[in-house]
Amino acid sequence: MRRYASAGSARSEAPSEGKAEMPRKTKEELQAGREAKAVADAIAALPFSPLHASDAPEAYANLPREGKTGDVQFGVALAIYRDFKVAGLSGADCRAKYGGTVDAIDGTEVGLSGRRRRIVLRSHGLGDGVARSYDAYSDGSPRIGSSHAREHGVQAAERQAENARIAEEAEKAAAAKQRRNEKARARREARKAQASAPAENAPENAPEEAQA
Repeated sequence: MRRYASAGSARSEAPSEGKAEMPRKTKEELQAGREAKAVADAIAALPFSPLHASDAPEAYANLPREGKTGDVQFGVALAIYRDFKVAGLSGADCRAKYGGTVDAIDGTEVGLSGRRRRIVLRSHGLGDGVARSYDAYSDGSPRIGSSHAREHGVQAAERQAENARIAEEAEKAAAAKQRRNEKARARREARKAQASAPAENAPENAPEEAQA
């Protein structure tokens, strides 16, 4: 009695043609994929949104620092660094992307403010993503507080009065220095004139009298 193989068994036994076997991913690759997905999910959930409760798992401060998904906080910070430093996104763009907000009507930064962004970057060793102008002014003096707070804050009047006093003292000191320089110059010119006076007033026959 002849036995015939079924079509299904024939297909299963026949070698596959034209199909390359997919290489298996390593443990490192699988872990990198999990970490990348966790960071992408965290960013999509707007970790710096001011609408999150303080204990919300989506809030940046509550994102995992270790475990199966790795350091998600660092991943978000690195994404901010790449967007702000490398891609050139503005502060408002970063606030919209990571916090879902832009500046308030009065100019107040909410969500991922500039100060918050700098703290996050520095805490993960990404301080070179912070512009030098945020640490000091062009003259090297330390930068303290925001421009809005200095000009419109509760102590704005005191700061303006202090700045006016400093400017007035600097102006007086400059005027006094100028007067001292003028007096010194006048004394030098007087000594120079006095030194040259005897030579000009000496009689022409003085050498002849000396010889006699």
